[in-house]
Amino acid sequence: MHDLVEVLKNIQRIYENTGQLKVLTDFERVFDRLDMYLYKNWKKGELVEGPIVERHRVKCSFMYRTDEMPNPEGGTRLTENGCKVLYKKDQLLEPRKIESYADFRPGTKKPKFDPTPVWIVEICMPKPVLKAYGEENKENVTEDYSFLDSSIEKGDLREYVDPMFGVDRYKSKMGEDKDVIVLDFNAKYLDVAKDLENFIEKGYNEVLDADAIDSTNRHGFYKVFAEFPRSRKSVKEIDKLVGELKILTEDKDWEFKFYKDPKRYIYQLNTLEQIMAVSPLRYTNEVV
Repeated sequence: MHDLVEVLKNIQRIYENTGQLKVLTDFERVFDRLDMYLYKNWKKGELVEGPIVERHRVKCSFMYRTDEMPNPEGGTRLTENGCKVLYKKDQLLEPRKIESYADFRPGTKKPKFDPTPVWIVEICMPKPVLKAYGEENKENVTEDYSFLDSSIEKGDLREYVDPMFGVDRYKSKMGEDKDVIVLDFNAKYLDVAKDLENFIEKGYNEVLDADAIDSTNRHGFYKVFAEFPRSRKSVKEIDKLVGELKILTEDKDWEFKFYKDPKRYIYQLNTLEQIMAVSPLRYTNEVV
């Protein structure tokens, strides 16, 4: 349930904060450049919450009267461009029109509040989409990786990192394949790939190298590679990495593929140790 007074206070706070106001302006510019206002009722939305700025996304909630629900085709347009759109029925507390003493709150000269049914449309927009469409001058769009200097937190990578990774599917840059374990991950956006690269490179003692590729593969993902010495100690550290990725992505169901085997294995440490080569000798004898 939303309170009209709090909605108005939120708008006032936005106008007092130039950073928030710019984010909201860019958010609306995305709507404009995606021709959202061609779809019925989308222009009638009133901001009730946000912009809530997270590490890789921005979220805003808009309110529509029950008889003015926006055309879902507009939501599909946003979804096709990487946004997440959620429609839900809710209520807005609005001040009652004063017609008698019964309309006042007891002991005050203020009106009572009555709930009015409304539609709430929550839009979660990836920051890369906001940058690509939201900048006033598209030629001025630049990469900003200042977020890499701040701590990454639970859920920051949710929905933007594929919970399936590869083991030894690519050749090592750091040495011979028999001596190096190569992991590969898929990220939806370059910012996320850089974040994952930075997290792996700075967070694990055994890692030899982490590298995010600046272009997408044929499936539309940005690859992130991580290389570890081929040893049981590294396997334990890889297990720690996967455990922490479960927290960062809020996805507990991780899988992996090994070498040229097309099968997807449910990730567990003992499964990984059984499937992959944990020593150079085993790699030489069993893999190649």
